[in-house]
Amino acid sequence: MEITHSVSWSHPMSQHEAMARVICHIYVARMPARSLQELYQTLQDMYEFYHETPVPEQKFLPQPKEIKGQITTSTVRPDFAVDYDGE
Repeated sequence: MEITHSVSWSHPMSQHEAMARVICHIYVARMPARSLQELYQTLQDMYEFYHETPVPEQKFLPQPKEIKGQITTSTVRPDFAVDYDGE
């Protein structure tokens, strides 16, 4: 039996992602028949996990604000001694 097919995606993707999808498609197409039940179950589980897991929203820190000011005084910190007897 000969099967021909084409592959297309409806969302934009990077070249790296496109190549990874094509390579995965080739791997799946070349799997032996005895592996298909396990392959099907594994892919189904992965699809359900990643499809149902929301992608966390990336929160970025706000841009720093410039604060204008001038140094009016400076203070020298006093020494801080610690006694340590090793026990």
